[in-house]
Amino acid sequence: MPIPDDVVNDLVDHFDHHAPGFAQEGVPQRVYAEMREHCPVKWSDAQGGFWVTSKYQDIVRVADDAATFSSALGNLVPHAPDALPEEERSALLESGKGSAPPVFYDPPLHGAYRRALNPLFTPKAVRTREDYIRSVTDERIDAFINLGSCEIVSAFCAPVPAIVVLDWLGLPTEGWKQWSDAVLSQFENPGQTGPDPSKIDLPAVLAEVQDRRANPRNDVLTALSQTEVEGALLNDLELLQIVAVVIFAGLDTTTNAVASSLVELQRHPDLRAELARTPIEDPLWGSAIEELLRYVCPVQGFRRTAREQAQVGDALVKPGERVFMLWASANFDEEIFDDPTQLDFRRNNNRHLSFGRGIHRCSGAHLARLEMMIMLQQLLHRLPDYVIDETALHLHRDVGLVYGFGSVPMRFNAPAVAAFHDA
Repeated sequence: MPIPDDVVNDLVDHFDHHAPGFAQEGVPQRVYAEMREHCPVKWSDAQGGFWVTSKYQDIVRVADDAATFSSALGNLVPHAPDALPEEERSALLESGKGSAPPVFYDPPLHGAYRRALNPLFTPKAVRTREDYIRSVTDERIDAFINLGSCEIVSAFCAPVPAIVVLDWLGLPTEGWKQWSDAVLSQFENPGQTGPDPSKIDLPAVLAEVQDRRANPRNDVLTALSQTEVEGALLNDLELLQIVAVVIFAGLDTTTNAVASSLVELQRHPDLRAELARTPIEDPLWGSAIEELLRYVCPVQGFRRTAREQAQVGDALVKPGERVFMLWASANFDEEIFDDPTQLDFRRNNNRHLSFGRGIHRCSGAHLARLEMMIMLQQLLHRLPDYVIDETALHLHRDVGLVYGFGSVPMRFNAPAVAAFHDA
């Protein structure tokens, strides 16, 4: 259904990514396109007032300047620190030390934590998980392949990343749904900014952390418990915060990226057919995943807070003002990407911002790519002719942080072939 111009214009004039009218297929990208053309750096009067940047170069300018644009007050609009008294907000901004390391820390402290954690997220470290990810993926497909139909988000897109991340950390995988529900429920509750911690048994996680200190194992939780920053071991609170951030970030993005990719592949049958017959070792898979990430971009954007006066495009941003960087808009910037509305698996120089940019770029990007690739490889090989009922697609009620589908009904014929890695 065409989106009326007056709806788009109103959403541009009073930009609010959490507005109910925003949660419609096609609306965000229509709004972003209008903003890139007519008001690339725009002041919004919503959510207490903030700047919105929609063009690639303006977003890069903000993301690359961590000295001027801080993460200490959060990366969402709104975020919990926004409700603090001005004096407390100013103190946090000055300290550069927000609520959790390293995601809400500014330099130089951010760098100390990031350097300590980076070895856990290298491509080499992630590749050791490939066989396990493929095994989990096939187990989930086995659970529904003979049914002829399923709701693919709850049956596949949500459980695989949750199980993989929990196992990688060293936490019990049988609790995957508890974590997944805590993360995904936020997108069905407009006004909720972040996962619901009440759905998580944090004392149980703390017990696991303390157990690793006394009884080291060969897992990431043990590595974290032995990590030192500036000569001191991470304390229990820091470990809990890092574990929560890793799980929360690792679940929502991959779940939504895979679900949206399955929808888009149905809408591009030639590309889907090509991937379904492409061997897993073919380089096309790598470029296809990058292009799907650019195209579906789950995380719409993040925010920074200005420490000092700064020029962004034609706008003069004052100290304390928030700047929202629209990664999803940058990915369709016509000045950066040729024919950006086309899904092109052979796109050259795909500099998408789906994992962010700058010092806070997603540390789990390599794991997310690998999960997404394996999940699509296995499903496309085993169910190459799946059909999604697009009349029954359920878009999240709030797409302000993450764009994606809460429900994707799928039907299929079970093919009489072995799993892809056994073929």
